[in-house]
Amino acid sequence: MKSIKPLLLSVLALSLILAGCQNEEAADTVPEESVTVNLTLSMSANAIPYLYIMEEDTLGEDFDLNAQIHITREEATAKILKKDVQGSMMSVQESANIFNKGLPVVLVNATYGASFFLISENEAINTYEDLRDRVIWTSMKGGPVAFTMNQLILNQTSLDPEKDLSYQFMAFGELTNLILNDLKDIEVYSLRDPYVSQILAEKPQARIILNFDEEWEKAFGNRIPNSGLAMDRDFIDTHPEFITALNEAYKEAIDWMNDNPGEAAALGSKYLKGQSEAILRSSIENLNLSLMEGAVEEQLKDYIGLWLAFNPEMVGSKMPLDEFYHLD
Repeated sequence: MKSIKPLLLSVLALSLILAGCQNEEAADTVPEESVTVNLTLSMSANAIPYLYIMEEDTLGEDFDLNAQIHITREEATAKILKKDVQGSMMSVQESANIFNKGLPVVLVNATYGASFFLISENEAINTYEDLRDRVIWTSMKGGPVAFTMNQLILNQTSLDPEKDLSYQFMAFGELTNLILNDLKDIEVYSLRDPYVSQILAEKPQARIILNFDEEWEKAFGNRIPNSGLAMDRDFIDTHPEFITALNEAYKEAIDWMNDNPGEAAALGSKYLKGQSEAILRSSIENLNLSLMEGAVEEQLKDYIGLWLAFNPEMVGSKMPLDEFYHLD
């Protein structure tokens, strides 16, 4: 009988050890929680691929995307600064600007897209030369339209952009209202979507004179760098694998949007308040969005260099350091 007690104790100890091992194995098999990534997106068709990723949950098991919409670049910058979001979709020049001003961001992708168009109702205006001594109405002095026109005219015409053209600046919404209601003698103007699609839908006599994206490709051999995703540096340092996961899903989402503009417009109208499916579909087709691939960093540096020569303040008055680029 004396030998039974040690035997029972040995069996009990072995059982406890085995149970502990099983618990450890069970703990090892518990899946880790996915990381929620908060992004803020612009109020435009460019946002739709990210909305698709969020709705269809295409980032894989490790990440969940939560998207919100911002109205102004100041709002987007404030959200990054306060770390309310981990990233913001904004133009390439805006991303460079906030990086150079000290915000801890990195650029993880960039796109091509046709954002701005030159429009007129005057049948006599068809070429660059026809713009001589005319006033171009647009938004923001020293902004994207004046910058793009300056580069195109210098590279493709004999016009002097400083002497032969002049501009009248006004907020896009206000300018669109004036055009739609014929409240001013506005002969030629440049807007971005959705305003372009709205005007073309409501004013049949209005027509696109220049597609800046197509003209840029003629002049420089590549399309215009459009928007990119500026991400919080600490987040990317902690989750470097996010860049590959995101850009794979993003490319697929862009392809889906371009192949299914009707469905994409319906999705966009849920989040982009005030934009109808018809206007969004037109915006998607005009945009022709694509993910920049290949020598992306080189192209972006060339593009930012042109901004430095034209209006340095738009990109923070200097070339961003190489650490700005975290392209997959």
